[in-house]
Amino acid sequence: MNIVLSPVAYFPQTGGVPTSVRRLARGLQERGHRVVVVTPWLESTQSDRDRIDGVDVHRLPFAFPFRMLWQTPREGLGSLCRYGLRDLRRLLRILADERAEVVDVQSLTGPNLPYLLLASRFRGCRFVGSLHGNEFAGMTRRADRMRRLLLRSALRTSACVTAVSHRVAAEATRFCPEVAGRIVRIPTAVRVDEYQRAVPFVSRAPYIVTLARLNGLKGHDVLLSAFQQVVESDPEIRLVIAGSGSQRARLHAVTLALGLANRVTFLGEVDRGRVPALLAGCRFLVLASWSEGIPNVILEAMAAGKAVVATAVGGTPEVVADPERGRLVPPGDPTQLAQAMLDLLRDPARCSAMGEAGRAYVRRDHDVDRVVDQYEAVYRAAVEQRT
Repeated sequence: MNIVLSPVAYFPQTGGVPTSVRRLARGLQERGHRVVVVTPWLESTQSDRDRIDGVDVHRLPFAFPFRMLWQTPREGLGSLCRYGLRDLRRLLRILADERAEVVDVQSLTGPNLPYLLLASRFRGCRFVGSLHGNEFAGMTRRADRMRRLLLRSALRTSACVTAVSHRVAAEATRFCPEVAGRIVRIPTAVRVDEYQRAVPFVSRAPYIVTLARLNGLKGHDVLLSAFQQVVESDPEIRLVIAGSGSQRARLHAVTLALGLANRVTFLGEVDRGRVPALLAGCRFLVLASWSEGIPNVILEAMAAGKAVVATAVGGTPEVVADPERGRLVPPGDPTQLAQAMLDLLRDPARCSAMGEAGRAYVRRDHDVDRVVDQYEAVYRAAVEQRT
C-alpha cells in the first residue's frame, strides 16, 4: 500500500505523537509499504523535504489560523487566500506523485487537518483519523468553534477512526455519535528492546525522573511541591526534569522558592537517544499531568522495567494498574503524590517488581509489531471499502 501519515509534528520534534508516528512509519516501511510523512513546517531551521529512517518527510506551512478566522475573520481569510491555495496545490502534487491510497492524520488538532481532508477527497484517497487524546481539550471556548467543526467533519469523513485508549474512543463517540461503528482502539507502540538494553545514565545521587513538556497541563508545579515533601524524608534523592516549554522560567523560580535548587535538575530538551539511558538509571518515573491521552513516556518507562507514579487522568489508568505496575494519585494533590513516591523509595523490591510487571505488559500489548499489524488491518479495510 501507498500510505501517507500526517502527524501534527514529526522528528526531530519530541513528544508522544512524533515518537509514536515515527515508530509506525518505520514498522510499515519494513513490511514493504510505501510510506510518506507530511507534517507542518514548525521551525525556520527545518528543510521542507527530508529523509528519516528511509522515510520521505515533507514539511508544509499549512496556513490555516483557526482562531484568527473566528476572532478576526478579515485577516484570517486574507492569510488563507494568500497561502492556503499554494499549500493545497503542493499537497495535491505529493499525493499524486506518491499514488497515495490511504491518508492517516495522526492527532486531529493541527493546521494540516483541513488540507488533508480536502486533498484526500480530491485524489480519491481513503481518509483515516487517529486520535491521541488531546483533540477534545478546551472545546468549550468560542474561539475553538472552527476547530470543533473541522474535528466533527474529520470524524464523519473517516473510513475508520483509531483511538489510543478506550477513554479517547468514548470521548469521540460522545462528540460525534456517527463514528461509533467505525472506531478502533490501537494502543501506542513501543520497541521494548531499545529500552531493555540501554546503558543507565550515570548520576552521583539516586534520582526520580519526569519527562514532559513544561506547560500548565503537565503539573510540574504540583510535582515540585510534592518533591519538597519527599526531600524532607529522603534528603539523598534528586528530581530530574527533562523537557522544554513556555513555563521553564516560572518553574525555575518555583524551585528556588521551595529551596530545591540543589535537589532538582532541569535538563531542557532531551534528544530521543538519551531517553532510554535516563529511564534506565532512575528509581522510577513520575508524571503529575492534569490531562493525558496515553502518555508515551509511561510506556517507555515500563519498557525500561521501571515503576510509574502518575495522576489518574485520561487513559493513564488503562496502562498503570495500581498497585501492579505503579501508583495512581488524583491530579493536583501534592500530598498524595509525595506519599506515593515515598512508598516506592522505601520499598525497592516492590518498586522493581512493579517495573518488571510493566515491562511484561508493554511487551504483550504495546509491542511495535502488534501495533503495526492493527494499523495494517485498518488501512487494508479502508482501501477495500473504496473498491
